[in-house]
Amino acid sequence: MLDRKFQKVKHLTTQINDFIEAFNIEGCTLLLEQRLLLLRDIESEVTALSPTSAERAEFTELLRWLEKEDKKPHQKAVEFKSKYQQKLSKQKKTNFAIKQYTSL
Repeated sequence: MLDRKFQKVKHLTTQINDFIEAFNIEGCTLLLEQRLLLLRDIESEVTALSPTSAERAEFTELLRWLEKEDKKPHQKAVEFKSKYQQKLSKQKKTNFAIKQYTSL
């Protein structure tokens, strides 16, 4: 049962990364919510198990994998934000220059 949920989390993560690449923010948000609910469900099941169970170890590995996978789109988002801010700054300067020129 838990194995299927682990696979679902991995599948959702892959879809989230694809949506980020495609700039589908709404779809990404929905998938993130689904993944969070599934992770909470898994957590509640895993915490009921003994601390030395294999499922707990698998859950820990899943969380490490998620951390690694989530860094990739996060870094890409930071790069896009930086590029957007640079373009916005250039646009503001251009608009200011045009305004100054037309006021002469």
